[in-house]
Amino acid sequence: MLTASTVINILNDLKPYTSTFSSVAKKYGVSVSTVVDIFDRHVQIKRKTLTHILCFDEFYFNRHVKKKYAFMIMDFSKKYIIDIVESRWSEDLYDYFFHIPLEERNQVKYIIIDMYSNYKFIIHNFFKSAIICVDPFHVVKKVNDSLNQVRKRIMKKYSTDELKNSVDYKLLKSRYYIILKNEDSLNFEKFYYDRVLGHTTTELGLKERILQINPILNEAYKIKEEYINFNNENQKTFDIDKKTKEFDSLIKRMKLSNIQEMIECAKTLTNWKQEILNSFHWYDGRRLSNGPIEGKNNYIKKIISNANGLSNFKRARNKFIYSQNQYEKYLINENKESIKRIGNYRGKYKKRK
Repeated sequence: MLTASTVINILNDLKPYTSTFSSVAKKYGVSVSTVVDIFDRHVQIKRKTLTHILCFDEFYFNRHVKKKYAFMIMDFSKKYIIDIVESRWSEDLYDYFFHIPLEERNQVKYIIIDMYSNYKFIIHNFFKSAIICVDPFHVVKKVNDSLNQVRKRIMKKYSTDELKNSVDYKLLKSRYYIILKNEDSLNFEKFYYDRVLGHTTTELGLKERILQINPILNEAYKIKEEYINFNNENQKTFDIDKKTKEFDSLIKRMKLSNIQEMIECAKTLTNWKQEILNSFHWYDGRRLSNGPIEGKNNYIKKIISNANGLSNFKRARNKFIYSQNQYEKYLINENKESIKRIGNYRGKYKKRK
């Protein structure tokens, strides 16, 4: 039988995101099932109270189950996980939020989401007092993706055997990343040798050379940069009326560009106009965004990868929150509620030869 101090040491060693049940079991010379049992009895985390500013997002949990994406709620101001729900499906989230008291839900003032329409419907139904804000980084990604689609379309015109060896094709194929960067981040002083061009250039020079390939690509790039400038706003100089006019002007430019990818992008942005404008709110000097929850998602992906997959959602949820919430503690007294294991423990993947 393990001593109380050994149990505490095991629980402490399970806290880092890099730890696994297997690695901790090996360290203490016990079975994996023993470590899992200790974790299950001492780490069973309850949902935390909803706060004034929430982040909603999903992450890929398990490809072997029907509901592959889990749903996470996070506090924006203090950056801790409030809860993780097994599914992002509408019916599951409706049931989940229905069981949270109305008084608690009415305390929420802002909710930050990506452009996933199901979240918007859920918020309208369960958070009557909350303002919906679209994560600004997701909108920038949408515009960048549209530019990249233009690049791919133009590149296909150069994909014939005759043109595949041209400098233009090679630039569109292997140097496209330069036009996806913000222009103000491009280096215009440092020269380096580029093998595709066959001479020295700067990042800014390379960008200009790529945009010379096609006027449609050049216009799409300018639209992207206009959105970047629109998105970059200082709290002290922000004016909602001015920002609304800028948005409308940008949408008009997209629609008049005759670039199909930008026209489609304009439709999406128009559908989310108010939520995009709502994102120009600041809390304690920080603009509202899903940056904090995206960071947590990255660590959760690492936990899943380190564990070679996690089949039991309830246990995985406890591990995620226990690891990612800095001040999350284990229970000194054992929790008698058991967590049933689904299937066999997954070992390391062995590739067939």
